[in-house]
Amino acid sequence: MKQVTATIVYSSPTGLRLVHEQVLAADPLLDLPAPAGAVATRTLPRDIEAFTGRERELAQLLDGIDSQAVGGAVVGIHAIDGMAGIGKTTFAVRAAHRLAPGFPDGQYFLPLHGHTPGQRPVDPADALASLLLTAGLAPQQIPPGLDARAARWRDQVAGKKVLLLLDDAASHEQIRPLLPGTTGSLVLITSRRRLTALDDAAVISLDTLPPSEAAELLARLAGRAELASGAGQVGELVRLCGYLPLAIGMLARQLRHHPAWTVAGMAAELAAARDRLAMMHAENLSVAAAFDLSYRDLAATQQRLFRRAGLVPGPGFDAYAVAALDDTSLATARRGLADLYDHHLLAEPALAATSCTICCVSTPAPWPPAMTRPNQMPRQAGCWTTTCIPPWPPGGTSTPGPAPSAARCRVTRRRRPRTRPPSGRRPHGWKPSEPTCMPRRTTPPGARGSRMPSPYPPR
Repeated sequence: MKQVTATIVYSSPTGLRLVHEQVLAADPLLDLPAPAGAVATRTLPRDIEAFTGRERELAQLLDGIDSQAVGGAVVGIHAIDGMAGIGKTTFAVRAAHRLAPGFPDGQYFLPLHGHTPGQRPVDPADALASLLLTAGLAPQQIPPGLDARAARWRDQVAGKKVLLLLDDAASHEQIRPLLPGTTGSLVLITSRRRLTALDDAAVISLDTLPPSEAAELLARLAGRAELASGAGQVGELVRLCGYLPLAIGMLARQLRHHPAWTVAGMAAELAAARDRLAMMHAENLSVAAAFDLSYRDLAATQQRLFRRAGLVPGPGFDAYAVAALDDTSLATARRGLADLYDHHLLAEPALAATSCTICCVSTPAPWPPAMTRPNQMPRQAGCWTTTCIPPWPPGGTSTPGPAPSAARCRVTRRRRPRTRPPSGRRPHGWKPSEPTCMPRRTTPPGARGSRMPSPYPPR
């Protein structure tokens, strides 16, 4: 009877609340002999046969675990972070299965539902109750309160070699009470956020797949071995997927279940689509829904900054441009970009030659009803121009000098007209859907100037 109850509690937050109410009410049904041992000690999900690539990251994780085992001074904590759909859980499960023989006292998998549709993140006290029930404690032996349960859990695993996989963590506050207190145990954590406040954690950030590994994943999941070379339209299809494993997997399964479909036809349809994310779905799962959960996790000011950053033409931007676009100070813009970076909604590939930090938006965000078109920007933002002036070498060549130490970046702004032309007349070529401001790109002195193409036809 107790074993059945513990299994329900472990997989259902509702069942956990029912048992908690029974404990508080001293239900006589709970006055049963405690189980002789743990209810379950090996709860890892199955490994995925189609797992592709990630050999470098996997070697980095295993080497870090080996180094900590030699020292043996602290609990091994490894945080695996990355954007939605990057394959964090699949990677962590693969690593956990490889490491399982070294942890004979238990391998526990606990989903924390940081980004699960229709579910709230698991409360740490509820997570501890699930772990204690799975480890063999009777419901009446679980103390009330977070601190008491955390102490009981640390006592339960003290001196044991336990592997704990905490999947989809929302924050470091959710994780900290679940950590064992003695050496010999290992904790693997997956999260969409960079857990910068988690002490003693080794971090592995997963990026999108290289083109060759993305093509191999497409071939495996589609069941078409001839696609593994990446030749023809295969490379174009995985590029349109952004080399994101989740998107590649959904399109590959469509190819598997539709043998008449071709890669070339799917690539052409995807390239012509106005909403590519709408095509990347499987049953009730979709890439758009996965990113929407990350977007909803942001504060209102962060959501606004993310939307406005998506208005910048081109693949990247700097904090100066964002400060002008969001009509805020440079310090505030930098803090906002850092927050989006911590949520894996921005990428920071490298420092540009101009010493300006370049960021790339991971995915477009949905426009709220109050801002349905890109040209509906707040009036105070005005028209903005970002100019990054690097220390060009003498002579005006188009190649920057070696290792510039500093760059002067400035933002010039000018107000756009506050009124439309009279009688409803519009300037030549003006359309409501066109952007009202365009950035200007400059070249070094002496070089042939260039401008970004204007969206307006010549007069």
